[in-house]
Amino acid sequence: MKPDHFYPRILALSHMPAAIRVKGMNRLHLECAEAYLAAIRKISAEQAAISCEDGRTISVLVAHIAEWERYIIQSVGDVISGVRRPFILTLKGYRDMDGARHDFDSIDDFNAFQTKQYQNTPWSEIQPLALHTAGALQSIFSQPVLLPFELMEKTAPYDWHIPGGSIMSMPIIWYLWTVVMEHEVVDHARELGLED
Repeated sequence: MKPDHFYPRILALSHMPAAIRVKGMNRLHLECAEAYLAAIRKISAEQAAISCEDGRTISVLVAHIAEWERYIIQSVGDVISGVRRPFILTLKGYRDMDGARHDFDSIDDFNAFQTKQYQNTPWSEIQPLALHTAGALQSIFSQPVLLPFELMEKTAPYDWHIPGGSIMSMPIIWYLWTVVMEHEVVDHARELGLED
């Protein structure tokens, strides 16, 4: 999805009352998830081995997205249990697949860690992980019993600097939800064949 299509939609939704915003976010997330999941399903093992401009393979790039989504799933668990400020904000408390805790000093450190973890992992393992994490997040955010908008509104405030210079102030869980969609269909659209 092109940024000039995505960001205005998010900005418009951010100004709506939470009860209406959640419906619009769910519609947008479903649209993004469907496009992302279709793109992931189409990638063959041969295509997954192609290098991106940044040197990572498509496979490692998709694993990177999936691991950010795993981290957000972990943080959403915190929010569901009533935590106002999930640990992802500090890049602390990430749990790998074996349950080991990892803390990071920066986003670049997290990304480098994931690149190293998945450098030699076959596409046959990464593809189902990506399909699962994206589907799980779309399902979690669409379930008002799990994540009612009233609970989302109680999370700590966050100022998001969106491309173009605008700042959107919103509760952190709304920001994380937006980041899921942005990561799936905007940030890596070219590499995943999602540019319209």
